[in-house]
Amino acid sequence: MVRWSEEEETILVDTVLRRVREGSTQSVDFQEVAEQLGCTPQFCAFRWNHHLRRQHEATLNIAEEMLRALGVQGWIAAAGKSRPFPSGPF
Repeated sequence: MVRWSEEEETILVDTVLRRVREGSTQSVDFQEVAEQLGCTPQFCAFRWNHHLRRQHEATLNIAEEMLRALGVQGWIAAAGKSRPFPSGPF
């Protein structure tokens, strides 16, 4: 994989944002995506950090703030009952 397709970027973004809401670490996120796409976690990390993170910064900040405010278990419970975060590509 030399270039990222729109579908591959969507997989990366959706996985990172979902895993942030779950309280995961990015290294786990990148490993998960790398296994799906057949590339390295470093390749995923570079794409996220240098190209995609800025595009999704607002959603990422909301997810991180909610996680801090509720704690991991509170966030998961709240997310299961309603969507306390804006709808988006995740």
